[in-house]
Amino acid sequence: MTVTFARTVTFSCAHRYFNPQLNDDENRRLYGSLYRADGFGHNFLLEAHFEGEIDSKTGMIVNLTDVDRWLKDVATVLDHKHLNEIPEFRNVSPTPERIAQWFYSALEPRVTAHVSELRSRGDSRLVTLAKIRLHEGDALWIDYGP
Repeated sequence: MTVTFARTVTFSCAHRYFNPQLNDDENRRLYGSLYRADGFGHNFLLEAHFEGEIDSKTGMIVNLTDVDRWLKDVATVLDHKHLNEIPEFRNVSPTPERIAQWFYSALEPRVTAHVSELRSRGDSRLVTLAKIRLHEGDALWIDYGP
């Protein structure tokens, strides 16, 4: 029996919508009011969804302490930062879609390492990062995953 488990973390950051390969007029046409010289900030809510089988010993599919550490570690990289100054977003517009993709790429190796650790202890359960849901404010969210 597979169970889906979700955990959230919040963070705040700023970003600027623009494509550095376009001139000001082209960026204004493409991004409209979102194209601002200094950018603007948001409060984000990140949901990480995990799927797996329940461990008969712990009653969990993945240890909540581990998940909280993973989420805190990756959210801290972006929290209270200007995303356009983060290396991964310097040459691209840090849209919610790309931010969600970044979170998935940052969390998935941790889950893979966790599964490898389970395997080394003889535990054959499979835990996967099913998706990332990133909420930008109250009216926008992105789902990203395989």
